[in-house]
Amino acid sequence: MNTEQEITYKNLYDTIGSDSHIGSFYLREGSESSKKFGEVVTGTIFYSKEEREQLASGLLVNVKTEMVKIDSAMLDIDQIQREELKYGGIKTLDIKKAIYSHTWKQRNELHETGEKTIPNIIRLSYKSHPNEDVDLLVQGYLVSKWNNGDELPLFEKEKLAGITLGINNWSINKKIAHALGFDYESMQNNDRVLYYALQVRERRKIITEVEKTKFKRVKDNLYLKKWIGLVEEVAASREKVKDLERFNNAITAITESLKEFEPEILLHGKKQIYWDSNSYLHVVLRHIKKFQIGDFKERTPFPYKFEELRLLVERVLKRIEGEIERHFKENPGKPFSRVGTMSIFFNNDYYQVRIDGNGRLITIHPRGDGPKAH
Repeated sequence: MNTEQEITYKNLYDTIGSDSHIGSFYLREGSESSKKFGEVVTGTIFYSKEEREQLASGLLVNVKTEMVKIDSAMLDIDQIQREELKYGGIKTLDIKKAIYSHTWKQRNELHETGEKTIPNIIRLSYKSHPNEDVDLLVQGYLVSKWNNGDELPLFEKEKLAGITLGINNWSINKKIAHALGFDYESMQNNDRVLYYALQVRERRKIITEVEKTKFKRVKDNLYLKKWIGLVEEVAASREKVKDLERFNNAITAITESLKEFEPEILLHGKKQIYWDSNSYLHVVLRHIKKFQIGDFKERTPFPYKFEELRLLVERVLKRIEGEIERHFKENPGKPFSRVGTMSIFFNNDYYQVRIDGNGRLITIHPRGDGPKAH
């Protein structure tokens, strides 16, 4: 559809922005915007949560209407220009014409229990072959990432060292161990390295009785660390001890999920983004409705099922993959965040994200209203 009417911020919202249509914005020849971004800019109009709410209500009290921000996936601009378009924008007066199509607007699909479902997901079942060597596959995968220049977080280095020790009967090339940041003593005292090594030996049915006892101790140590993290988060909720019994089911469910939880990569790349048990507990206890206790009951919950949390986090992070990659390339070791007006828009909700300088997810949550919403 071609809009030849006068270009104003409000009519761009009414025709293109409100339903997040993809538009092509033709810029006036010689204008400041055309000099920066070319004759045509294509993408969806990016609004902050506050801007979208005010525009939907017909108010423009605090909306800066002189710039139109565009979230663009054009291939002929670089990441710096992409972010300038998204967070700076093009001048409204520089837009000569806007062309857009009435794309099919996907309605929010809900579970029977009322939570949203994550859109555009195809679920495939996979049955491993009985002769498949999982350990060699994982080892090869980690080595390929390492050789590709991907920065392995500590838990992947521990996994690679442990699997190698397990496969090679407690032997590892000294240079490889050093390159991963370990020596003999540090590996012997690292419960996670030992866990992966003993897991391999158990899976291959070569674990000794002494090693079985050691494996149980290592698993107990790792679980104790997770449990301490849970206790600290419960304490942070300031729930009264005498009232905790009311939340036995929730705490039991969290405890069970911790038994199987291992650190995981959430976004792949040269700088990998991951969460550990502390990240997981921080997010789950504050923002999964059925697990919220104490002060955390005032935080904004995710509108999705607990079982879909990891997939949701991956999809939200994927929306800003280029921004994360550029940040860590230009600012190694420095934390990354998208909060406030830079919050991430996904499936009609806004999310705030904080990642530490090592790539560990600190928190992710929906933006709510008020100081305690997060």
